[in-house]
Amino acid sequence: MVLFGKELKLESDFNPKEAKMFAVFISILVILGLGYVLVYTPTMTIKSLNNEIEAKNKEKETVSIKKTEAENKLADSQRLFEEQNENYLKTKEKFIQASVINDTGLKDMVAQIAEKAQVKIVSTGAPEVIEENEEFIKKYFPYEVETDVNRLGRFLYWLENSNQLVTFKGSPLEVKLDQAVPGLIVVKLKIGAYFNLGKMTDDILFDQTQANTSEGAINTQTAEGGKQW
Repeated sequence: MVLFGKELKLESDFNPKEAKMFAVFISILVILGLGYVLVYTPTMTIKSLNNEIEAKNKEKETVSIKKTEAENKLADSQRLFEEQNENYLKTKEKFIQASVINDTGLKDMVAQIAEKAQVKIVSTGAPEVIEENEEFIKKYFPYEVETDVNRLGRFLYWLENSNQLVTFKGSPLEVKLDQAVPGLIVVKLKIGAYFNLGKMTDDILFDQTQANTSEGAINTQTAEGGKQW
């Protein structure tokens, strides 16, 4: 019997035809075995590796998408923070510019508006500190004024719409009719104002500097006058 080009001597009871069929069967088995070992197994291994690579690529793509989304969210958060911080700084600057420097400054402003609105200031009370933190102080200033209803309305409107941070929120308004003069009313109210501590400190330092400068000038003049005399 010839198998793969070689003659095999088999001692069997097969006749030549059966021996040939048996050789063909064996050849088929060998070919299938070699195909399994040399073709099928490597092919499946490669397919498995390709599937694994594809899964890794999908996982990598998913991670990349999540990373991009996280970066976009971070960028949006940073942009929102910058916008809010910018708005805060602008609001803070407006607050600083509109805050009252000191008690005298507020009283002078109230007196000017009262004169313009033809409102008579009867008396003023000691200021009351309502709220305080590291940046500002809120005070209430008790006032008693004498006027009529229309002039009182103008007075309050001009105060609230002035360049300074003036408020009547939480301030009681006590109104009494003047029995002696028809149409005249006596009003007790509290005018609230915000004072920026930075501006107050700068103002105090400026006043002290001016005082020291003035004192130095007086001493110099006195000394020079003494020499001449």
